[in-house]
Amino acid sequence: MTSEFRQNLGSGIREVNPAAGSTGRAGTRGRRAFRVVFAIFAAVHALLVLAQPFTAGWSLEFGGGALDWHGNTANAIVTLGFLQIIPGVLARWPGGAPVPAPITAVLIFLAEVMQLQLGYHGGFALHLPLGVAVVGGAVVLAVLSFRWARPRP
Repeated sequence: MTSEFRQNLGSGIREVNPAAGSTGRAGTRGRRAFRVVFAIFAAVHALLVLAQPFTAGWSLEFGGGALDWHGNTANAIVTLGFLQIIPGVLARWPGGAPVPAPITAVLIFLAEVMQLQLGYHGGFALHLPLGVAVVGGAVVLAVLSFRWARPRP
């Protein structure tokens, strides 16, 4: 028996080589699902991160409750940043996304943890530039994650 066999996938017959790791269209769709879930996480995360400078401005303008809103948003961002690592790893293994997917998710999460601590402890000289870096990183990761989630030819 050879390692190649024919598999009918509804739209015709396709050669599949299981030894080479080819799983046909159904397997490709399953792998793509991991990349799509990661793209959704990255997009929601990026939207929260993009909202954070506005909550910072409101806290400077109005103080009190607006500062609490800024802190609560920061907590949500860090939590989602941590949770984003899981789909990031799955987008890579078995999803087939490039290696930077989980690495970038981890680096952004670590930057957010530093950002949160600097904000709560008054280290504003580093809090602001690190915030700009986090916003840029989260947006770039979201854009790239949608590129990685596209169907492959």
